[in-house]
Amino acid sequence: MLSDITLSKELTNNFVNYLQERVLGINVHMMVLQAGAWPLMQCQLKIPIPPVIENAINEFEQYYTRFFSGRKLSWMLQFSVVDVMLHYLHRRLMASVNLHQLAILLCFENHDQLALEDLKIRSGIQDGGFDSNLQCLIDAGILLRQDLSAGRQVHADLKVDRKLFIECTLVRIMKSRKLIKHEDLLREVMEQCVGRFVPEVQMIKQAIESVIEKNFLRRTDNADEYAYLA
Repeated sequence: MLSDITLSKELTNNFVNYLQERVLGINVHMMVLQAGAWPLMQCQLKIPIPPVIENAINEFEQYYTRFFSGRKLSWMLQFSVVDVMLHYLHRRLMASVNLHQLAILLCFENHDQLALEDLKIRSGIQDGGFDSNLQCLIDAGILLRQDLSAGRQVHADLKVDRKLFIECTLVRIMKSRKLIKHEDLLREVMEQCVGRFVPEVQMIKQAIESVIEKNFLRRTDNADEYAYLA
């Protein structure tokens, strides 16, 4: 076993020198061990291999067969450890993860958030292992799980609050102006919402209809004019 480790270090060092002629994009360290001396079992779960790792594996196999053409490598990917640099929260963090966890993290390379089912599909983890590895990343504070139903409720409550604010603003403006053109009313509502939120024109129009139904104002004979009802 000790001789395997010594030979692996030498082989890896030579492989690193070999890679200097190629652009791999990552630093790698391989351990080549004799199957008979190391009682290690192949993983039964399918482990997704990110392209950058797959390239490193292919390069090493090509390099290895140059010296040991009669041998066959069996990859024990379940024992792999990958150091990943995370860039968020305005600082860099280094995380040591397995290949399942790496596959999950790489899904966020171009996305800030993903639905659970979408994440599972993108990760390529099909035969178990997804839930436990995702939970490890959540427990470590690397990923955050959000309840979408709670988020939708917050959005709905916010929409109701804004609708009521616009209606109150409409009544206040009409009470002061008594008579006002449609475009002027829209502009004044927009101005009074500054610093709070930017209302859509359609939202204001819906609020106007609601206030009319509540008998706070009415349309005059001019189609684009409103009058306040005391």
